[in-house]
Amino acid sequence: MNCNLFRLFFIFLFLSFNNYSFAQDRKIQTLNQHFYPISEKDSTNLAYYSVLKLINENERVEKFYTKEMRLVKAIKIGFNEEGTFRQKVIEKYDELGKISSLTTINQDNNKYYAVYYKNEVLVGDVIFDGVGTFESKRADTNQPVFLDRNEFEPVPFTDKQLWQENLLKNLRYPVQARRIGQSGTVFLALLVDKDSNLVRIEIANPMDVAKSLGDEAIRVASLYKGKFIAATDLEGNPVEAWLRIPVRFKLGS
Repeated sequence: MNCNLFRLFFIFLFLSFNNYSFAQDRKIQTLNQHFYPISEKDSTNLAYYSVLKLINENERVEKFYTKEMRLVKAIKIGFNEEGTFRQKVIEKYDELGKISSLTTINQDNNKYYAVYYKNEVLVGDVIFDGVGTFESKRADTNQPVFLDRNEFEPVPFTDKQLWQENLLKNLRYPVQARRIGQSGTVFLALLVDKDSNLVRIEIANPMDVAKSLGDEAIRVASLYKGKFIAATDLEGNPVEAWLRIPVRFKLGS
């Protein structure tokens, strides 16, 4: 039996023993390290499994597991308790299975409220206004600070203006892709080390876009000469992390 198919079979057994009733409203997907779908035959890039359950036409729950069946994330989409807006709730878990963050997003306006924990102890919280300002507060102080990024999320960032200028100057639509009508958004995954150096570039969503579009996005990203800033952990220490940036290819543009 194919190794990945065996793992999928094991997942079915694992979930059934945890009181899951399987029906047509469930879907299991193999994912890479960026949480994007890959082929079931791609054992090289397999990092996670997702199990999607459709509760009804408005609600869904998706859980993400490592290959060793450790829960790392859960996403719940539906209406808030009052039924006034659609929301997405994201729960993340540490290596011991303890919750590390809980984020509630208003999908109508992109505002969100996030709470962060370490060893189940509150570290801080963040309120995002949906536009570009983050109100951040650590547990050891009552004084919030206002930033242009979420200081608790391990996401490095670049000089956005210089990045856009690089795209406008250097991005070329592959001739063959344009000729046969291929379009889409390439999500670049850029690995930035703790010293703020770009050390690797990958396509996060290889199954969603044509190879020529992905190759062009990597080429242009390699030409970027701006600085990167390392991500930080919950204590503010620099760490290695992936930066994900969309590169859009739209016909007629």
